[in-house]
Amino acid sequence: MKIKILEKKNWQIGKQPMVLEKIHQRETNIAIYERDIENLKKEIDSLLSENINFRVSGEKAEVLDSIEKVLPSSEFSLMFKDIKFQLDLFETISKAKSFKLLLSTVNTNMCRKFHSDINDLRQLCTYSGPGTLWLDDDVDIDSMNREESIDLSKVNQAETGSILILKGS
Repeated sequence: MKIKILEKKNWQIGKQPMVLEKIHQRETNIAIYERDIENLKKEIDSLLSENINFRVSGEKAEVLDSIEKVLPSSEFSLMFKDIKFQLDLFETISKAKSFKLLLSTVNTNMCRKFHSDINDLRQLCTYSGPGTLWLDDDVDIDSMNREESIDLSKVNQAETGSILILKGS
């Protein structure tokens, strides 16, 4: 499924990381930085075979120290650099001082229903498989989740590797 562009939209998409700054615009609920992660493929494939499920919280230095133990630089230098890049981006955009990071091999639908987060901002990146889904601005999430069939014309999907920042409720 490709991203469709509507006249009235609640998202911003770009090929440069600073498109993510647009999340601060009142009408923007999702900012997407489209990027190519082909250079990470070998390391991603290796991680997929490990069925990883790693969570860490704390200041950026603590998060990076913890992730380096899971992703030794001798084996996963590109992934480590990419995660650091993403933490730096999110820190710049959100002004966050504390972070929660989840790096996980997900073999199921992690979020079974469409929902609004309680977080002010959340950053997501899918390294392998289908990218993150979201709904058009004019969709009532509760009624869509109650319906047996979903109007797929209202569903959008980011490309694998894209970095998304989403506003919560």
